[in-house]
Amino acid sequence: MSEIIWEFLIISVITLLAINIGLAMGLSRIEKKKALVISITYCLFIFLSLILTCIILQYVNLLYPLMSNYISIIMALIGFLLIIGAILTISGWKKNKKEYTNLKSPAIVFSFVCCFLGIISNFILLSKSTIFSSFEAKLYILGPLLIVIIIFFLFSKFLRKAESPYPLVIANYMTLNGLFFIIAAIFIPNINSLSNVQTNPLVIKSTSSLFFLFIAGIGILLLGVFLHNRSMQDKHEKYNIADSEDTIKENQ
Repeated sequence: MSEIIWEFLIISVITLLAINIGLAMGLSRIEKKKALVISITYCLFIFLSLILTCIILQYVNLLYPLMSNYISIIMALIGFLLIIGAILTISGWKKNKKEYTNLKSPAIVFSFVCCFLGIISNFILLSKSTIFSSFEAKLYILGPLLIVIIIFFLFSKFLRKAESPYPLVIANYMTLNGLFFIIAAIFIPNINSLSNVQTNPLVIKSTSSLFFLFIAGIGILLLGVFLHNRSMQDKHEKYNIADSEDTIKENQ
C-alpha cells in the first residue's frame, strides 16, 4: 500500500515540478535550442545522481530508514522553498517591473533544486522495489521529465499573452505547488502506518450514490465557474468606473 502512495508522490513531483521548471524558464529570454540543452543536461545530471544513489544504497543500509523518517520534512522544505521563490519573484517584479529575468532568478533556481530533491528522496523510498531499481525505470522517470519541461517552456510563450503579468502567473503557480507539498508533508507520517493495514476490496452496492456524487461534482464545478465569472465582471466594472472618472477629470 505504501509503495503505491510513494509512486503517486514521485509522479506528482515529476509532473508538477517539471511544469514549474518549464514555465520558470519562460521568464528568461533564452532560445529554444539553449532551453533544450539545459533541460537535457539537467535530466542527465538527475540520471547520474540516481545511478550514484543506487550504488550508495547497496553499501549504506541506513539511508532508506533515514529517508523514510525525514521524507515529510523534505516535502515540507520543498513546499516552503517554492513559496519563498514565489515571494521573491513577486518582489523582484514589483521592484523592477521587468517581465524577463536571467537564469539565476529565484523561480528558476528553486524549481531545479526542488525537483532534484523530490525525485532523489522518493526514488530512495522506492529503491526496495525491483521495478524501480532497473535501468529502464530511470529512463521512465527522465523521459516524462524532459518532455513536460520542453512542452511547458513552449507553452509559456502563449501564457505571456494573458492579462496578468507573467511573473505573477509563475508566482501563483509556485505558491499552489508549495501548498500541495506542505499538505502532502502533513499527511505523509500516516502513510507508513498504512503498510501494516489490510484493506478490503471496495464494494459499491448501489449506483445511485455514484450518480449523486457525480451531480455534486458538476454542481461544485458550475458554482466555481459562476463565482469566477462574477468576480471578473466586478473587476471589469471597477476598471470601467475608474476609466470614466479619469476621462471626466481630463475633460474638466
